[in-house]
Parts: sequence; C-alpha cells; structure tokens
Amino acid sequence: MRAERRPLTKLEAQGMIQSFEYTFELAWKVLKDFLESRGVRDLYGSRDVIRAAFQRDLLDNGQIWMAMIESRNLTSYTYDDAIADRVLTAVRQQYILLFDALNERMRSFQVEGQE
Repeated sequence: MRAERRPLTKLEAQGMIQSFEYTFELAWKVLKDFLESRGVRDLYGSRDVIRAAFQRDLLDNGQIWMAMIESRNLTSYTYDDAIADRVLTAVRQQYILLFDALNERMRSFQVEGQE
C-alpha cells in the first residue's frame, strides 16, 4: 500500500523547486557537454540541447523535457503559489523519473568507457 504524502511546508516546497532548477540546469549542461564531445555543434541553449539529445535517443519523452524548460523559466522569473504547486506536482510525478533515467543513461556511457 502506498504511503500517504503529507503536504510540503512552504520551506520544503521552495527547497524542492530550487533543487529542481539546479538539477535541470546541471542535466542539460551535462547533455550539452556529452553531445559536443560526440561532435554535435550549434547547441546554443537548453532547447537545442534537449532536441539534439532526444533525436539521438539519449532522452525519453522529449515533450516532458520541453515542459521542464517551461517550468524552469516560470520558477526562475515569477513566484506564484499556483505555478509552484503545478511545478511541484510535475517534479514529483514526472521530472524526477526522467532525471533518474538520464542518470542511468549517462552511467551506461561511463561503464562502456571503462571497459
């Protein structure tokens, strides 16, 4: 049986949003470095990187990754409780799964390189 989730405190919610922002920035920059190391050029921002990574099967669900960009922009430049709640729900239900999948994908390249 799944445990009930208690509501986050305001401080916890702010911390989760900030962690999402940091993790998203790190994720797309890791992808950019990886793609450039493989000869991909003309990657000017997160949208270019996400598209290129999805086209090369480095990412699952390109639409949700694009939604992450929108969430990142919304949380960086505005603060609204309704937006924060929407982003927190996406982080808990979708984004964390995609971050985990990216981590595993990148680890697979690390292991290949060590053999």
